[in-house]
Amino acid sequence: MVALVFQNKTFISNLIHDAHKGNGFDVCADPMFNDFVKIGSLMTTGARCFEFLVQLNDELVLHAETMGVLKRMTTFKIKGESHTLKTGGKVKDKGNTYGIHKHHKVMSSFFAQYEAKAGFNTGTFPVTPPTNPPETLPNRPATLTSFVSADDFRKYLFQYGYHWKDAGVGWNHGEFTHRIHWYMVLEHLKKNPNWLEHEPLELFRACALPQWRQAKDPAKGVWDNIFDDLGSKDTFRSPETLHGFLKNAADPDHQDHKPIWFLAQLILGRAAKRLKEKTDNFPIPEGATTVAGETIMWKEA
Repeated sequence: MVALVFQNKTFISNLIHDAHKGNGFDVCADPMFNDFVKIGSLMTTGARCFEFLVQLNDELVLHAETMGVLKRMTTFKIKGESHTLKTGGKVKDKGNTYGIHKHHKVMSSFFAQYEAKAGFNTGTFPVTPPTNPPETLPNRPATLTSFVSADDFRKYLFQYGYHWKDAGVGWNHGEFTHRIHWYMVLEHLKKNPNWLEHEPLELFRACALPQWRQAKDPAKGVWDNIFDDLGSKDTFRSPETLHGFLKNAADPDHQDHKPIWFLAQLILGRAAKRLKEKTDNFPIPEGATTVAGETIMWKEA
């Protein structure tokens, strides 16, 4: 089972406070502060996070079966002890060869449905509508086609409650990593209804607010403290750590392979596909809705 360095609420509280100290707001007095602290600590709780990965694996298997694609995707070996996804291509990197799996949009469709039930990806205005709002946005997750600036992240994604497919992010970060983060948050809340004082969507949207920008680097914010801390290599607050663990667990010989076999192979296969494409710019299909210089895109439904 994955071993993470546990960081308690005091550690995360100090981390967020120190990052935001001097930005003109007392973040510790903000009603959402304690919720962000709790979420940050959850991302360092190895056993709990692994439970959610196992649960997500099982739900993805069921989703693929419901879609009618599981048998087409999977090879079951003798006695069902090993489940291997069929590959539709390969890519080599640093002496290793990785299979590219036909994805059948299993993860994309699962997360779109899951997030919609939690109120995300609707394109509706926040409680306080912004000045000069954009035109009505689609009611489905976005796709990032290339680098998105911090201001555009806040304006279009956080503010409007959109999760995204990080297609151009590269091999190490993972295009679904942050959506797995929020799956953990939502599932933990389901099992512990009094855990948070605010709705997850409300917290997600708050990441766009000025008080949650870091003092020394305003391009970063509380989101980076919780879900994008690249320096926290021993916790799932680092997307590279979560994504790297899942890629490694795709190996049938990995100690954690069996309970998360489907999820892990899907993650590795998608990463291999992006590695093979070697592009930071995603083609814009006809009929897509785009904002922020076409760096954020919604494909036609």
